[in-house]
Amino acid sequence: MTFVFQVLLPFRDASTHLSTLVADLAAQTDPAFQVVAVDDGSRDGSGETLAHLAGDANLDLRLLSPGEVGLPAALQLGLETCEAALVARVDADDRIDPTRFALQRAFLERAPPELTVLGCGVESFAADAAGGERGIGQGFTRYDAWLNGLQTPEAIAREAFVESPLAHPSVLFRREAILAVGGYRDRGWPEDYDLWLRCLHAGQELSKLPEILVRWRDHPGRATRTHPRYRPAAFLACKLHHLVRGPLAGREEVIVWGAGRGGKALARGLLAEGIRTRAFVDVDPRKLAPTRSGNPGTLPAAPPVLAPEALPPPGEVFLLAAVGSRGAREAIRAHLEAAGWREGETYLAVA
Repeated sequence: MTFVFQVLLPFRDASTHLSTLVADLAAQTDPAFQVVAVDDGSRDGSGETLAHLAGDANLDLRLLSPGEVGLPAALQLGLETCEAALVARVDADDRIDPTRFALQRAFLERAPPELTVLGCGVESFAADAAGGERGIGQGFTRYDAWLNGLQTPEAIAREAFVESPLAHPSVLFRREAILAVGGYRDRGWPEDYDLWLRCLHAGQELSKLPEILVRWRDHPGRATRTHPRYRPAAFLACKLHHLVRGPLAGREEVIVWGAGRGGKALARGLLAEGIRTRAFVDVDPRKLAPTRSGNPGTLPAAPPVLAPEALPPPGEVFLLAAVGSRGAREAIRAHLEAAGWREGETYLAVA
């Protein structure tokens, strides 16, 4: 084995982007890697194209062709095939800064062993029909800013139940640590988010370099736009699964801050897991009354809606902040902290 780390690349029908990806890989200032590529049933000759391009670029390539197995299975096959202690994730349609691998490997090799996953800053961009670049929507811009603001293990752990705190194709990780929590699995929800939450539950630390070293391509065929695994309901199912086995383990009831659609969907999901909602909290005066039961889509014996000032003392019941509108999370945190609530101990942000 002449390589020091390996690059895990699952792909399907990626021939449009492979030449750019190979050029970015060949330009890395740390070339001590092997690419472990998994062709997930491509129908456009991507496997042959990648083999040809990698040969021309003098890249060390190990190509696996299991047929169409789905992304989580392709990732797990690639992970189990890897032998190096460190594995970097890439996607075929993204752009990679030439210094990415060198910077991440140097940092992770110096880090304590409990730090197992290292991301980096990302920037989204979109491709137009002619192959040029166009602007992206405000949603992606805000998500990039949120992601890039989470750099320390503490910040990532604090926000982990808000949204996936690492861009999957931006990470370098310790292979044995990922295998120790079960690697990639297909539960019908985002395989990367599920993995990060399992890592955190196992006591591992996740961190991030501040430099923007990956440019994330948005296009209509992107899996995060098209596959049911990445729909909001699937993200919520993933959160619920890990909440009830982690921060909410052993609890019978919670308070949910947010009496809108998101908060009520969360409460319904928790009730299905055996955790009832004692009350909702909301700042909208139109909602500050007991919710009528019996309406379609509401909770049975629906909880009352309280003003923030009517909250019980900190610690009496655990609180979940489930308002995702811009600026709401910060305002809720400020109110709770001023009233003596402590994040991670008596409350948690989940939106």
